[in-house]
Amino acid sequence: MTEQTESESRKLLGRLREAMAETVAGQARLDHIVKLIADSMATEVCSIYLFRDADTLELCATEGLNPEAVHKTRMR
Repeated sequence: MTEQTESESRKLLGRLREAMAETVAGQARLDHIVKLIADSMATEVCSIYLFRDADTLELCATEGLNPEAVHKTRMR
């Protein structure tokens, strides 16, 4: 890992730590996290899927996908 990449990774981790410490609603926190990661990695899409049960992942936040799909899209 180059020194610049390591520095950028540390910056992202710091921003993520700050986002986790914010006193905002859970959905706002997830939305902020995907935005931070997408911006940091210069990618068009970043999404968070969470397990709702042992067999089902649910789209809980996204940057770059249709926001109307959040909490409606599931994968088994």
